Amino acid sequence: VRCQNYEDILEKLLQQVVRFAPDESFWVGNNGADIFNAYMNGWLQSRRSQALDRIVQALQTMEDLTPTVEFVKPDVFTLNTVMAGYKKFRRKTCLYECAKVRARLRDVFHIQSNTVTMNILLECWIISGRQDAPEQAVKILNYMERGYQSGKRTVKPDSQSYRAVIDCFSKTKTCLNAGELGEGILRQMALFHREHNGEAPGVRIFNAVLNAHAGSKVEERGDKALALLNRMEERCTLSLSFGDETVLYSSISTSSPPLRMPSPTTVSYNIVLKSMQTGKTRDAQRADRLLMRMEEGNASSRPDSISYCTVISAYGKSDSEEKSKQSFNVLKRLVAASTRYQSSQRNNSRAVPYAFNAALNACCFAHETSAQREESFSIVQEIMNMMESFPGTCSADEVTYGTILRICAQLLTEDDPRRNEMAKRAFSEACEKGLCGHFVLSQLRFAAGDNLYRSLLGCSPSTKLQTSDVPAHWTRKLK
Repeated sequence: VRCQNYEDILEKLLQQVVRFAPDESFWVGNNGADIFNAYMNGWLQSRRSQALDRIVQALQTMEDLTPTVEFVKPDVFTLNTVMAGYKKFRRKTCLYECAKVRARLRDVFHIQSNTVTMNILLECWIISGRQDAPEQAVKILNYMERGYQSGKRTVKPDSQSYRAVIDCFSKTKTCLNAGELGEGILRQMALFHREHNGEAPGVRIFNAVLNAHAGSKVEERGDKALALLNRMEERCTLSLSFGDETVLYSSISTSSPPLRMPSPTTVSYNIVLKSMQTGKTRDAQRADRLLMRMEEGNASSRPDSISYCTVISAYGKSDSEEKSKQSFNVLKRLVAASTRYQSSQRNNSRAVPYAFNAALNACCFAHETSAQREESFSIVQEIMNMMESFPGTCSADEVTYGTILRICAQLLTEDDPRRNEMAKRAFSEACEKGLCGHFVLSQLRFAAGDNLYRSLLGCSPSTKLQTSDVPAHWTRKLK
């Protein structure tokens, strides 16, 4: 349990350690490096601004003491903690800093990197955002595999290593075929598992590949993600490609049972749903059908609030003329699921503000006729009533009130009395609850008539107010 102001206690303890360091009897039965490593790990968990400085200073103290006190010589755990500190607290330059400290400790103290070291380095390459990050990540992974094969057992790649490389493909903007490259790393992991008793690809690795497909730049990314998900559902035998030949894993390994793909989890489905947010009605409908499959499936793949929110957003971003109705239908299914499973310990379908906000936002656009706008407005009122019936689990936030104001401007004409009435109520509630943020202020300019705007804020709509211009209690709950 982390105690309050534990950093101050760490400082006092380290001062005592440094004071007694020259006395060899102090170190009997103790490993000095372990004490310094624990100190640095404590600062690694801290949120104080000086955390990284304390970690680096501790390393410098160990280096200064080592010539006279052999017991405090830095080890690989020291190296990993310092590198983790740079990765957490100095993200812009963490790749350079980690490479530098790794080289120095290797040259001075002959510290050899282990799997954790290499994984931190892989994550630093992801953070760097450099165009050559994928290429360098693959080189590191290959170095780990070859090192293990040649007898360096401490650098054996684990699932985090392979997942980091796949994530590097996903997060590098210039990597257009991240999904295909991710499947290649998946096959590489399976081969290493068969030939060198490495970790078998689990569902988190498959989810990383699904995410790489979902975020790739290829037009058929949704199709590729869905195809892999279907194979996971069927627990297909994992296949490996050698040049132009594709062979089943089971046909290579006769001494062990075939390696089958893991069953997809809710996260797996949600990633594929995300890949279908393309702005096309066809893809939104495909996402809805996949959501239905989740609703009909077993408990391990039951949809959660993210599943429903993703499909609602898919409809909202689509070019469908019925997006208001389609989004509302999905929202109703979320509410029903939340009610149905409210007594279950595994209730993953609790109604959240984002789902209601996404459904409200879907009602704002794509209305060709006054009849369509009126239908969407009636849906808005139903959504708001439904939201009020979930006060414990779903309360309005800044986005809710800003979206309601946008609805006033989009669906109601300037001479419709409901427009000013609804805008005034939404704005007053936002202020009363301390949720009058930039989004609310900007949308009020379009929703309220000139006289109403002046009565609420004391200036004309042409004045672009900031949150600092309004009373502090209007903004007290903003995050």
